[in-house]
Amino acid sequence: MRREDSTSEVPGGLSPAAPRWYEEVPPVTAEVACEGERHRITWRRGKVVLEAHDVLAEQSLAALGGKPPVCLEVLEAWRAVRQSALLYELLVRNDTHSPELLAVMRTAHETRMQRVEARRRRVQARIGAPVVSDPTHENRRWATNLIKALPPAFKQALALSVMVNIERHWDDDGFRREHACYIEPALTAITAPLFEQSARRWRRNFKPHARIGAEACLLAPGEAPTCTAQVDARGAHAALALPISWLTDVWARGMALVDHTFVMGLAASSDDEPRLRVHAVRWERQDRETSRSVTAPAHVSRGRRGELRLHWL
Repeated sequence: MRREDSTSEVPGGLSPAAPRWYEEVPPVTAEVACEGERHRITWRRGKVVLEAHDVLAEQSLAALGGKPPVCLEVLEAWRAVRQSALLYELLVRNDTHSPELLAVMRTAHETRMQRVEARRRRVQARIGAPVVSDPTHENRRWATNLIKALPPAFKQALALSVMVNIERHWDDDGFRREHACYIEPALTAITAPLFEQSARRWRRNFKPHARIGAEACLLAPGEAPTCTAQVDARGAHAALALPISWLTDVWARGMALVDHTFVMGLAASSDDEPRLRVHAVRWERQDRETSRSVTAPAHVSRGRRGELRLHWL
């Protein structure tokens, strides 16, 4: 059954007047082996779109006992595992299951499902009463493997959808503590190399063995981003405090590093302002050997060739 259809993964933006979070995130397409062909699955504007299937029709056939196509399996897998525990895998890891490995995993999955059903039948025969099997664990394992088989850029787009849903509940202290333990390692893994690039560009007399590190923590709603760092010839270490929206507002838009300067977040600006206001990290000398980080306002604009440029205010 061929017809473009889509299933929304994330509700709309914060308000009708506010820009939706995904407007600056380019669409991403992945190809999967499905029904003997290569089918396209696209993430765009916060939705996963199956380019070669009518989703409702395929779901109806699957409910009647038909075998769902792989494209639909991927969509259903994402619904099953989109949670913060998978964020590091989606955002940071670049390894992707090959089609050959995925085929082996599918065979193993089907074998394990057959064992679950055989066990259910044995128990039912022994007790003489109907028994309902629970293949939840095995289904989640297969769903996770399907998502891991997608290209890194596609997985990152899916992760942004998760982040937006989490951000909408971020003012709940208990909720924030529950999810921060999954988000902060991914945030640190993303920000640390970017911060290092910025520091090495600014401080060109670093020794080759100089260690430059950064660790990120998540802010509560309403708190301003901060960067606490000192730099000398031996290296640097930074403690970054960033809002959860940094991943969607800054990193996903390609603005985390502009002119070798680390961007901490967006600042309030008027709709008719041609340039985007941001907070960025620059360095001030304390003495001949030591400098400290300072978070300062700046403008980000595009050059004639589309490149981003940063100007301090």
